Amino acid sequence: MKFQDFEDDGGQLPEPFVPTVATTKDELVTKALSDLEASLKMPLKDIATSKANSFRLLTALNFLSRLSLDVGALTHGLRAVIDSLHQDLPNILYSFAPNLAKIDNFPKRMDEAQEKEARLKEQISMLEKDIEDCEAKLSSFEEQKKKYVAKTREFKEEFESVRKEKSEMMEDQRKAEQEIFQNDYRWSILCTQFQLNTHDRNLS
Repeated sequence: MKFQDFEDDGGQLPEPFVPTVATTKDELVTKALSDLEASLKMPLKDIATSKANSFRLLTALNFLSRLSLDVGALTHGLRAVIDSLHQDLPNILYSFAPNLAKIDNFPKRMDEAQEKEARLKEQISMLEKDIEDCEAKLSSFEEQKKKYVAKTREFKEEFESVRKEKSEMMEDQRKAEQEIFQNDYRWSILCTQFQLNTHDRNLS
């Protein structure tokens, strides 16, 4: 997520999350922690697909990651979670969108491939039948048989190409699902770490 993304929207920050002026550093820290906590309660998809939500989270992380430990607003454990989020979040958001698009487009692409596969299979069957008819009348249809054989070979090559494309699409789908699963798993760990450290902070 880059600030250029928001410049493309006319240079305006997402309206629901325009920062308000705080009178003290404690209020700024409290607001940033509140925004961070609210973001961590959201599904990762809601953050990755919303400029407003991702901007709010990145803003909170940028602010909190720059706080000195001497300020006393953050525990060492909470600071470690924030630093980890600050480092990992851009990559998580960057990879989430294209993988989600692949998954969303997969049914349509697979349907198109299956329709084409069925059509080619039907054409191959028809041509193979024509080949059998030609072989029965080989003496008078030898030239026509050669044409059908060549056309059948062409369709078979295209058929194999489609099958290979289907296999590649399925592998892309599997990899995309695996990466999203891993991202969700890491997200759950980070959320748990945050909650534990927030709890420890409240107890202290």
